[in-house]
Amino acid sequence: MRKNAIRILSIIALVLFLSITAVSCSNGRQEPAQKQPGELYATGIGSDFPYFSFDNAKGIWRSGQGEAFAYFLDGQFTVNGDILTCTHSTRDLTIELEFSGEDRIIIRSISGNTKLTAWLKEGDVFTLVPKDSDPSFSDALSDEENTSGIEPEPGTTETIEDTRAPFFVYAQSYVTIYRDKEFNLHKYVSYIDDYDPDVELSVTGSVDTTVAGVYPLQLTITDDSGNSSSMNMNVTVAEPVPVTPGGTGTAQPTDPPPEKKFSDFSAKYKKEGTEVGIDVSRWQGKIDFNKVAAAGCEFVIIRIGGFSDGVFEDGCYAENIKNARAAGLKIGIYWYSEENSAAMVRENADYLYSLLNGEKLDFPIFFDWEDYYDLEDYKMSIRDMNEMFLAFKAEAESRGYKAALYNSPFYLGLLWSDEVKKDGVWLAHYTSLTDYGGEYFLWQQGIWGIDGIDGDVDVDVFYPSAMP
Repeated sequence: MRKNAIRILSIIALVLFLSITAVSCSNGRQEPAQKQPGELYATGIGSDFPYFSFDNAKGIWRSGQGEAFAYFLDGQFTVNGDILTCTHSTRDLTIELEFSGEDRIIIRSISGNTKLTAWLKEGDVFTLVPKDSDPSFSDALSDEENTSGIEPEPGTTETIEDTRAPFFVYAQSYVTIYRDKEFNLHKYVSYIDDYDPDVELSVTGSVDTTVAGVYPLQLTITDDSGNSSSMNMNVTVAEPVPVTPGGTGTAQPTDPPPEKKFSDFSAKYKKEGTEVGIDVSRWQGKIDFNKVAAAGCEFVIIRIGGFSDGVFEDGCYAENIKNARAAGLKIGIYWYSEENSAAMVRENADYLYSLLNGEKLDFPIFFDWEDYYDLEDYKMSIRDMNEMFLAFKAEAESRGYKAALYNSPFYLGLLWSDEVKKDGVWLAHYTSLTDYGGEYFLWQQGIWGIDGIDGDVDVDVFYPSAMP
């Protein structure tokens, strides 16, 4: 999970670009503009990803209209914490946004020429929703989809009517690579279907990486029932940037980021009815849990191991659980999963519980599946994903434990069923105030520093009364 946190930070600029394309200082289809100093440039994400706005006050969704789905935020930007202000002087328009986690923004205020953004309302919450995907997608999973994890009786055939098209979970409409470098399409898209584990991808157009230029592609994904979705991608093959040896430029010194201490986190989130803690893995190295406890930490969620090209034990698990228990902390564990079927989860269960060796836990065992940028490589459907967790839960219960799901708001709404989420959610949402509307009992809030750990660590808020 620490590895995932680092990955999130490394792509946060991209995520921000994708998130804010739902808001326009000038709309309509345009050719990409050159990024200018002092400006933030974000491309639209194509007509296959219409925007939706959610009116918090009325509790209704509004969708974008016509073909005006590509947007360019080419005004001047200022950033103050989680607040992003877009000012477009030539259009007399200012939009103040609050960046809320990985996948959403909130409209705080709109001023000036509001006719340009008549469909926007203050308080709207925006997220990216693929074409043909309802914002309440998880609620649309029906009982007919057999999310119980129980196989049909021998000799019976389950009949499923598949009318939903596969969709792109992650997609870049504009890609730039250097000439003579490999172009791997799957680095820039991921997709999934509700039933078909092996969606067919077809591409119209081609990319010649030996010749600089812009290459338009159309990507179409089709499931076994013939349902399909398409998107457009422009691939720019650029000339390599020349490197001038012996340059005289010097880097300007920058102030270090402000140090965030666990004591400040605790002061803000430790309330009546809540507890504060951390989650760790080998990425934190050797931990002094006595110092961690003295700093006000009340619990720790420890990675026990997982599956990635084979089962593995986290290199620091045994030492972490021993020392955390000796320090008097409450204990939980999580399993990092890259399985792709319920059968594989069941096969790996014996290994997990051999590592656990009957340890008493204060939390459910968390199932952590998060490789969404490579979804199609796993050859599984949404149904397969949900049945994996249900198999994980069944294995836990057969050994006297409970299970719960770790995930972020976007994927909880898009891919995981209510049947899964009713067993409890550990919410991963790096924001000062989460706007996730579903139920959760543990919230991974962000990354802070704490005595006893060399470097930062994920911090969490626990709501004991909400734990199933």
